[in-house]
Amino acid sequence: MTDSNDFVKIARFAQAILQRCSVPTNLDGFTYISEAVAFQLLHNPKRWHILYDLVAEKHDIPRHCVNRAINYLIHTHCEDVKVNFGLTDKTMSPSGIISSIALYIEHNYLNPVDISLDSDTDVDVAADVAATTD
Repeated sequence: MTDSNDFVKIARFAQAILQRCSVPTNLDGFTYISEAVAFQLLHNPKRWHILYDLVAEKHDIPRHCVNRAINYLIHTHCEDVKVNFGLTDKTMSPSGIISSIALYIEHNYLNPVDISLDSDTDVDVAADVAATTD
């Protein structure tokens, strides 16, 4: 699987998880979070601003727009996100959400040998399980 295919598949998986958690798909933050999850798993940057830079570069926008859109999504849909990700007020942040989804995907579905989703993983079924897990 190529890096591009891995990126698309992981981002799609993150989007499916967000959708199952009642996060609206029409907000830019929805796309930015899912892409940040994919970048996190594929590139493992040491600083969060690098994730925002990667997403911003992909959309040809400034980094602060990515951060603002993700924060807007978090603050307007706070309860949905908190309940479904098991986050507290202290961990309710862009990095908290991105890392929670990335860790879930990494620990349950990622093939550690080639950093890709297992080929037999059904993204929709797996996302359904992720959204209902306590």
